[in-house]
Amino acid sequence: MEKVSFNFNEVRTQKENLTEEQLNEFLFSQTAALGGVVKTLLGMMGMGNNFGIPVGIKGSRQDVSSFTRALKGERRYMDAVKNFGLNNPATYRSKTFLNNAIGGFQNATGLKWPIS
Repeated sequence: MEKVSFNFNEVRTQKENLTEEQLNEFLFSQTAALGGVVKTLLGMMGMGNNFGIPVGIKGSRQDVSSFTRALKGERRYMDAVKNFGLNNPATYRSKTFLNNAIGGFQNATGLKWPIS
């Protein structure tokens, strides 16, 4: 199985020397790359393959923990929608948790969360 990886430190370092136009393009490409990582991980989690997923997420402790919270929030919300439907208090609570986790991720990393 191929390793799933993303390095927030590299993104932060590369962002520093870019013009405004280059920065917009760079952030778009990094958000797309991060979207691929999130999609892969959510797919693996959905198959019940929570153990043995070769993952390499690098960055500051805050980057990695905010990423983990947002990823768990996505999974929790997907499960709530599947199990309870959209108009259920449990689904609303999981969506609120997800929105808070996404906000924390975006504040910590400076990247947009790739799933809206």
